[in-house]
Amino acid sequence: MDTFRLKNLLQIVDAIYSMIGNMLELPKDEDTPQKRVEKIFANMDLNFDGKLTREEFKQGSKNDPWIVQALTMDMNNGEEVISQKA
Repeated sequence: MDTFRLKNLLQIVDAIYSMIGNMLELPKDEDTPQKRVEKIFANMDLNFDGKLTREEFKQGSKNDPWIVQALTMDMNNGEEVISQKA
């Protein structure tokens, strides 16, 4: 897959939220998968075309450690990331 569309990323984030359940207290602007995906796109979709290229995702991930931890299932540091954002 060369690009992520909002719908695709929403499915991924929804699955992650289902797995982590109540393990983390999320900020109000990230407390649902929809809000989190909208925030990801707002920060990463540099050309505002509604898609994330692999390059946009790689660059955006450098500024969003949560997404990297969640996708690798390294949630041990999740509380630290969340508390830094709050």
